[in-house]
Amino acid sequence: MFKIHTNQMDVFREREKTNFINRLVDYLLHAHPETEVKLPENQKAPLQSLPRAVLHAMVRGGVARAERYGMTWESNVTAFVVIMFIASPNFDGHPCVRRTLCRSETDPNLRLDMLWEETSDDIWDAVTTGYDASSWTLSVECNGC
Repeated sequence: MFKIHTNQMDVFREREKTNFINRLVDYLLHAHPETEVKLPENQKAPLQSLPRAVLHAMVRGGVARAERYGMTWESNVTAFVVIMFIASPNFDGHPCVRRTLCRSETDPNLRLDMLWEETSDDIWDAVTTGYDASSWTLSVECNGC
């Protein structure tokens, strides 16, 4: 009888996550190549000019952040990471955004839809104004959720 051990399943899960991250990097490079990314060293660069390893690390961090909010659908995790690149890597730190992303009475995979419906242009302007490039390297916990 064939039996898969826990450590083998962990390897499969990590391989699948790496494949997803690679697909997400490819998507960003295809759909948003000119998006300007601010880096922690006060540098700005179009997404397409970033070394793939750097972009991969940024996406991996974004995926981890989305998962901390309980998101499991690839479409939602993708949208979360894209918002990080388009608006701000710390967009989830804005109090109004965080309140929506942490709503315990709502399925985590439905919270981004609520975010689109409930977030005003003024809030999105504040999110982009509050762009914190150091958020690309910091681990942000879901405090208060």
